Amino acid sequence: MTPRVSIIVPVYRTEQFLRRCLDSLLAQTLREIEVICVDDGSPDGSAGILAAYAARDGRVSVIRQANAGQGAARNVGLAAARAPYVMFCDSDDAYRPEACARMVAALEESGADFARCGIELVRDAAGVCPSVDERYLDVPFSGLKVALAPRVVLTTDVCPPNKIFRLERLRRYGIGFPVGLVHEDVGFYVKCCLTSETIAFVDERLYRYYLRDGGTMGNARTEKSAADYLAVLADVHSFMERQGLADAKRALFLRLYAQFAQVALQDAPVESRRRLAAEARRLLERVPWQTAHSLTRRRIQAVLRGEPCRYGTFRDSLGPLAWRKVTDRPDRHEVRILGIPITRERYRD
Repeated sequence: MTPRVSIIVPVYRTEQFLRRCLDSLLAQTLREIEVICVDDGSPDGSAGILAAYAARDGRVSVIRQANAGQGAARNVGLAAARAPYVMFCDSDDAYRPEACARMVAALEESGADFARCGIELVRDAAGVCPSVDERYLDVPFSGLKVALAPRVVLTTDVCPPNKIFRLERLRRYGIGFPVGLVHEDVGFYVKCCLTSETIAFVDERLYRYYLRDGGTMGNARTEKSAADYLAVLADVHSFMERQGLADAKRALFLRLYAQFAQVALQDAPVESRRRLAAEARRLLERVPWQTAHSLTRRRIQAVLRGEPCRYGTFRDSLGPLAWRKVTDRPDRHEVRILGIPITRERYRD
């Protein structure tokens, strides 16, 4: 059987949820799939579960490596993929049965470069994350959209698992995930947008995103987490230079850089903000940002002064970009968008 979709599943310490994930993939109505599981040196019983599924169903393959992080695991899966289309699934989440079929149809009917569907939030237990609302993850558009339209780029979440990509395009442009950095999804998503013409939006919640106590994907406020935002953006600019896109796509890059960099400063300890501003300056000295839109210039100037974003400054343009799972917390940090703590009322007013 020749697969039509390669589903890449990085696996690390998820033995409790792994069977649920794999069962959902093997139950797809589109049978022509391959499931590439990358065991990222998981120290629990995940390896045994993967071996059992691979022995039972020939569509499952397992690659084992020393622990190198989610980005590295996804890159290994991309290198092994054989199908024309690629999807990702986190090993503690799941697909709805029709997910692959609907996403493939979206690409083939529209001719888009990649497609995005909605996300269904599922709570593993009553009372988990009571303030998190599915409406934060609604599909912001419908049909075919221009990939580089600022409103599209800035309001489409960066998460890979609710999207489908053309493998040929990823390989043609050498698009992969930064290794060893937090926020690797940001770099991958931005590179895909910079090299794409159109995105198709599927107004169905086909990806099942499980909220569980202790399942946070948010990052602590550390200098490394904030510095990694800047490192990912620097990697994106290097990519643009290699692809000859640095001049043509400069305006969009600066707009993204200004917003992400201010978020990095917001998410950083106060004592490290000047050091981060100096890191931002090293990249911006190579990019003629003074010709950018006036609002972008003001934000870049704030970054160079080490000033984080202020609530409401660009809230409306962020949308659900990089929404993160959180544990059940009664404080104002229950919903975080791009690292910014936002309450439901503040976001929706």
